[in-house]
Amino acid sequence: MGAGGLRGSYRGLGAALTCNLVGEIAYLFTLEALKERMTKGAAARDGGDVAAEAFEGHSGYAAVAAMCGDVVSLLTVTPLVIVANRQMTAQYGLSAGNAYSGVRTTLTEVWRTFQPPRAAAGWAGARLMHGLRGLYQGTSAGLLRIPASGCWWALYTKSKEELYVLCAPRLEEYRQHHAAAAAAAAPFHQHEGAEHVSLLSSPVRLLLSGTDNPAINGLASAIASTATTLVFNPLAVIQTRQQTLPPAHVARLMGAPQRGGGRRRLWRLYASSFKKTVVVAQELVRVEGFRAFFKGATANVGVAVFDGIIFSLIFELTKLSSDLQYLS
Repeated sequence: MGAGGLRGSYRGLGAALTCNLVGEIAYLFTLEALKERMTKGAAARDGGDVAAEAFEGHSGYAAVAAMCGDVVSLLTVTPLVIVANRQMTAQYGLSAGNAYSGVRTTLTEVWRTFQPPRAAAGWAGARLMHGLRGLYQGTSAGLLRIPASGCWWALYTKSKEELYVLCAPRLEEYRQHHAAAAAAAAPFHQHEGAEHVSLLSSPVRLLLSGTDNPAINGLASAIASTATTLVFNPLAVIQTRQQTLPPAHVARLMGAPQRGGGRRRLWRLYASSFKKTVVVAQELVRVEGFRAFFKGATANVGVAVFDGIIFSLIFELTKLSSDLQYLS
């Protein structure tokens, strides 16, 4: 804030919003498509009701579908994530050599990161390979973080199940109390017993619901987001370092590359991306200690919890609306 002011605090906002929007669409489409396919397959295999199975949650299906969605999202938005990270960290710390520039210029710089001298005169396939290598820096650490999505959905689904069971008696008690109060306020209303619940306003019915309660869904989301972010924060730190450190600095950590061609060269390129993850992690421990793996953990947890609560509210309410339309 001191160096860049308020404007500096919003560096990379455009790229971040774009990659979040595109990434969420790719993620949710893959998640729901695979979850529906697995649910229908399980119902057909067990001879159950497909429609009934579709409305019931399954933590295992959700976890597998979420990890597949994360892979699709990662491959779709990684170039824009790198642009956003470079814009956010330009001219600070180990990224001081990166100048802040617009999305198109930054994307071009990232494309040229690993292009060798006289690349324009070389084979087009080599230029494409080196360009993609620049655009997909940190993908190895991103792939290692794929289980985070599965863990989040598994924790979220299981937490919801346990919280609904735990809160069911108290919610029923509150429903009856508020329904009786609503009935007393409308003395000419002839409904009795459970039908008094229909007198409650929509927000109250939602907050007292034993099946689609936004407060319980939000709490389950907060639990899942906190646990998942703390466990996978070290990989988030490593991935950000890989995407923002100057290539020369990473090259010094990696040592001299071995020569060779053909498939061996492609295999070494693939393997070296995971080696980068290891050497960047080793340097973090050597220079800053293990505490470096939890840099930004407080902010990351806060953002993850807020994002998870908003996501769960929109996701669950959209599903509820869709289910009601389907049933009607």
